[in-house]
Amino acid sequence: MKKLHALAPLLLTVAGFVFMGALGIRRLYGLGVTMSGALVATGFGLYGAWLLWESRVSVREVAKDSVDRDRGTMEFAAFAKLSLLTGALLPATVPVVWLAVVGLVLMVLGIVIRGSSVRELGTAYSHRIRLPELPLIVSGPYRVVRHPAYLGTLLAHTGVVFLLPNPWSVGALVLLWCPAVMVRTVWEDRYLRSVPEYVRYAERVPWSLFPGIY
Repeated sequence: MKKLHALAPLLLTVAGFVFMGALGIRRLYGLGVTMSGALVATGFGLYGAWLLWESRVSVREVAKDSVDRDRGTMEFAAFAKLSLLTGALLPATVPVVWLAVVGLVLMVLGIVIRGSSVRELGTAYSHRIRLPELPLIVSGPYRVVRHPAYLGTLLAHTGVVFLLPNPWSVGALVLLWCPAVMVRTVWEDRYLRSVPEYVRYAERVPWSLFPGIY
């Protein structure tokens, strides 16, 4: 059971890649060689490259301790993410060009923010909620908000919905993905406050996700 718990991030990543790949190819085939098809193909390529790049984090998880500090928040986020991708890719949605361009910009912005957050923490970064390594790393995007990786993934998946908007993808974003990110952020922040150095850091950087807002 503990081994399965440790493998969960990697298994979810592989399942997501295979599932998204199948739906994405199906959607691209339906759109054909059109401007809409090119926009979706660009978004599909961006997302796939991001998933591959971040899969190395999932591989590292296998060797780390498997104590459950997530309390189901990671699994809820994975379910919400797959629901959003399914809602975006399964229906025969034809992108609105200007919305799709906005979506691609959001995807790039979100991937850059998340990627820089992961790189800043290095091997200390984890898909699981863990006690931070000391001294805390508070450089890069962590100087602005305490959970920039969550901000990045929130923006990137909002971009996916802008790229392929329909009632299902919008519903999954509003009812599942946004709540999943918020719940996980609040839970992790509460857990990390058991570390005095993190409490002092939170006083210096009061914003959890959105600078000047929350």
